[in-house]
Amino acid sequence: MSMMWLSIAKTGMEFLSAQQQASADEARYQQNRIAAVQARDLQIQQLNKRAIQESEATAQSKFDLAIKALEVSEAKKVAAGRAGVAGQSVEQSIAMTEAKKLRGTDTLKQNLSNLLSQIELEKAGVSTQALNRINSLPRGEEPNLLAYGLQAASGAVEADIKYNSGELFGIGRTGLTGDNTTPLLATDDFNYEM
Repeated sequence: MSMMWLSIAKTGMEFLSAQQQASADEARYQQNRIAAVQARDLQIQQLNKRAIQESEATAQSKFDLAIKALEVSEAKKVAAGRAGVAGQSVEQSIAMTEAKKLRGTDTLKQNLSNLLSQIELEKAGVSTQALNRINSLPRGEEPNLLAYGLQAASGAVEADIKYNSGELFGIGRTGLTGDNTTPLLATDDFNYEM
């Protein structure tokens, strides 16, 4: 009888150990998830900062370009006035300066747009990396109590058969036949009269 209880206790300890392992696995998963999210957030903050810096640099370049174009246009007007020159050639020269400014501004806008698109793609990549890192560890799965219960019952029956000749559960070494000479149901047990 003590072997049967020992078998049940062993299965109970295995269940508790499986529960502890599931808790440890879940804790490790949660810790990894938190670390992955923090790393992702830090990288996205850096990318956002880079986007802001690039936007500010582009705005400054546009401003510098506008100032330079204004200075060149005004210098051309002053030079034309001193030389006593006027007309279409002076206007064309000033228009060329304005056209160069506009082309430079368009180039700066396009470069900034491309850079911001690239940064958004990098953010998506960082988020995907974080998700992959999170999914790289399995979550803790609680053990199935029913499976362990069946295992404990099976071990108890097995120990009873092996060490007690099946006395506790009424099971002999050859099956559920009691003394192994009488069938479970005798034909005399049924009354066939109606």
